[in-house]
Amino acid sequence: MFDEDLLQTIIDQSKEWRELFGLNSEIHEAFTFLIDLVEKYQKNYSYEVDPDDPEIPEPKTK
Repeated sequence: MFDEDLLQTIIDQSKEWRELFGLNSEIHEAFTFLIDLVEKYQKNYSYEVDPDDPEIPEPKTK
């Protein structure tokens, strides 16, 4: 499992870097792919951790 803050940092930083390279570059496409991949991971494998129960649940999958 990845930390949600780390995943969000990857998305935010990738969006920033993507804009630096312009719309027609392969690097722009690579960052777009990375952002999509991380967002799909967040959507499909996110979970809520109950602070009263330290056991980490299994990730939800769709």
